[in-house]
Amino acid sequence: MDPPHLLPPFAELLTQKNYSAYLRLLTKKGVDWWLDFQFPCIGQHFAPLKHFVPREDARSARLHFLTLCVSQGPSLRELDALFHTFRAEQDNSAACACISLALNSIWESGREFGRAAVWNNRAEQLWNSGAISPLAHSALLLHFCFGEIAAGGDVAGVYRHLTTILALAEEAESPSIFLMYSALGAYIYCWKADFAAFEIILDDTSPYLTAKNASPVAVMQHMISRGLFTLLLGRPKEGQAIFETLLATPNLEQMPPSMWLLLHGHYLYCLVSSEDRQGIKELADKLRAKAIPERNQYFHAYLHFNLGIASLAHARPHKTLLHSKEALRLGSLCDSANAVRMSALLHGQALADLKQYDDALACFSKWIPVWQDTEYLFLAALAWVEIAYIYLNQGNFSKARSSLRNGYNLIPAQEKILPIYRPADYVTRLEQALGNTPATDIKECDKPIKITALGKFSVTVDGRIIDEQQWKGRQSKKLLQAIISLGGRNISTSYLAELLWPDADGDKAANSFKVCLCRLRKAVNNGGLNIPWLVVKQKEISLVSSFCSVDVHIFEKEISKVFTQALNPPEISHALSLYTGNFLEIENDEGWHARKRDDLREYFIQATQLLFDHYKANNGLKTGIPYLIRALKHDPLNEGLLLQAMECHLAMGNRTDAIELYNSACRSLKEKHNVAPGKPLRALALKAHAQM
Repeated sequence: MDPPHLLPPFAELLTQKNYSAYLRLLTKKGVDWWLDFQFPCIGQHFAPLKHFVPREDARSARLHFLTLCVSQGPSLRELDALFHTFRAEQDNSAACACISLALNSIWESGREFGRAAVWNNRAEQLWNSGAISPLAHSALLLHFCFGEIAAGGDVAGVYRHLTTILALAEEAESPSIFLMYSALGAYIYCWKADFAAFEIILDDTSPYLTAKNASPVAVMQHMISRGLFTLLLGRPKEGQAIFETLLATPNLEQMPPSMWLLLHGHYLYCLVSSEDRQGIKELADKLRAKAIPERNQYFHAYLHFNLGIASLAHARPHKTLLHSKEALRLGSLCDSANAVRMSALLHGQALADLKQYDDALACFSKWIPVWQDTEYLFLAALAWVEIAYIYLNQGNFSKARSSLRNGYNLIPAQEKILPIYRPADYVTRLEQALGNTPATDIKECDKPIKITALGKFSVTVDGRIIDEQQWKGRQSKKLLQAIISLGGRNISTSYLAELLWPDADGDKAANSFKVCLCRLRKAVNNGGLNIPWLVVKQKEISLVSSFCSVDVHIFEKEISKVFTQALNPPEISHALSLYTGNFLEIENDEGWHARKRDDLREYFIQATQLLFDHYKANNGLKTGIPYLIRALKHDPLNEGLLLQAMECHLAMGNRTDAIELYNSACRSLKEKHNVAPGKPLRALALKAHAQM
């Protein structure tokens, strides 16, 4: 009978006692097994060779590498020497496997994550060389990306690699790579708070779970992500069932330590949800027994993080604070930005529960910009919920509402803020206390009031445009324009009074403001509309975004993504299409009008430049020039845009178009400023004429 767990060719060679041929086949197949995350397969096929000593000439570099794959804590020095050997032999697949084993070893050790830098550079050089197989390329990227999540926390950078990994998985036809890709993507979408994408990526790859050659490691990684998803959606019993099934997996202790940690850590969260205190204690002891003797600082930080969650759930905030401090310390020691960022949220939550509100607000104020910049949007949104609760407890309803809205503004439309580490109804209770329905629940096209301020100013109520006579005086329109200009939310009424009635004393300005506000509401409500679209609370005025769609604010939200996310030409084009004219273009100029107009136009021009540069770099002048021409309609005297548009026309042989642009600029400059174009434009015009 064939020995168990051996593939047929190996079983046959073993039966024949043809160890040399067995070794040759193992060194040929073993590297690809490693790259395909078939880690257990290597150990299973090495086991029968326990007492076999190969001849000296059979001890190849690949065989040496495979022995390191099945050893505990392979030496980075040995791997460095092997890497250079593989490169000298032009064995690029083995070189890739060597890098991935080194990275894997560093992450699994749970300490000194900074050691990965040199191996990351080698990985980048290899995948940029184009000299490696799709399987090797995808394995390198996956090890690199999982390491970046554990250490650097570069969510945006890893997100940019996802489409490449998917394409490589398809080319390699590897179920294991598909499953590892889904697990990686799941964590990225979790941090970005995009739970619809989280679910889709898991569902789309689930058929590979039953593929004949799917790695058990990859299957487990996918299922751990699935269990996490059910936990986050508030289904702890379902998640617990998934984790208990995985915990019953044979030879679980042979799985990579990072997977062991994730599985037990998420399971501990399930026990917290079910209030199984004895189970929590037993699991915590098990985690300690593994983390502390092995000096695994990342494990240890994760343990304190999970114990902090348990203490938070059991209303022991002082103990939560101690665990969060220890998790922060250990995360810093092992160079793990991820462990530190996670623990920082828990630290702030503990301070809030201890009613140390100033310290909690200081903590969240420090970390929210970090979370936003690194795209840990889930954590930032949760922090805004905690801030909202603080203000609610202090009786400041206005700031509480504003904080909750800030949280919702960070996550994708139609998503809910999921209250991890808090009761399932934590956010719902906050919304009910504030009488607030998140604006994300209502689509822009369904809102009864539509305000346009880009180009011609207009207000449409249930399809009816408010005409000039209905404004009940010019100041009521100016009041609405000022509110829009200042962001539309939580604007001081006294500041608005001073802005619109600068020559009146305080009491008179305040009275004028009240009269004007009444007229504004009447103008919009005329026709039977009876909704609180404009509210004043705590001497602050806000447009209620559930009922009002404002083109300026939509444009600002979309254009901000252009400068904070990876370059995405369709998204930039969409954002630019929202700019239908300069802010309040035909209204009488006010100081606050002009500043807002200049800022919005500058964002529009910068995004246009970004998109045009992309097309220019990719030989797409024909696609890019319409964006320049459109930008010139909104900023006709921008000589930088004019120069680029003329150069673009000349490069495409459109000399007549280039000259027409120049002549139009001459007329505009003469009419508006009585000046001639600058020397660079004149020189380019002469060049165009010379080519006629």
